[in-house]
Amino acid sequence: MAARLVRGAAAKTSTITPPSAPATSKSHLATTQDLNSAFDNREIRPHFQPQVSLSDGRITGMEALARWHHPSQGMVPPLAFLSSVAQAQLWHKLTDTILHGSLGTMRDLEDAGIFVPQVSVNFAQSDLEHPQLVTRILWALDQFDLQPNRL
Repeated sequence: MAARLVRGAAAKTSTITPPSAPATSKSHLATTQDLNSAFDNREIRPHFQPQVSLSDGRITGMEALARWHHPSQGMVPPLAFLSSVAQAQLWHKLTDTILHGSLGTMRDLEDAGIFVPQVSVNFAQSDLEHPQLVTRILWALDQFDLQPNRL
């Protein structure tokens, strides 16, 4: 039942992905124009994989995974478009999209009475080297009224 509530609360911007759900593999080489269009149309968004405690089976958090809901090709897994993101130098755009989508989902879930302790978001090396990364993260956390220990 909790999984159904989570899916319903997050349905607008995200998807809960069970660990056993395989990613659809589609051959796709995205152009910069394709990617910019995907970002503008919110086709790239986070899917979430639960993080579960081995000792008691409770959900301790979730990991945000980038997925592209392509209008004609369906679900495009990250391996099919991340190299294009790198070539187009759009890592910051991808990171901000996944970060804001993840924190927005955390806020939506909490507002619906579902507490998820934390979300894990992956960062590219170029993000980690960016001098404004901490500022961007703190701004996003503040925007969604979440504490830093939730990320």
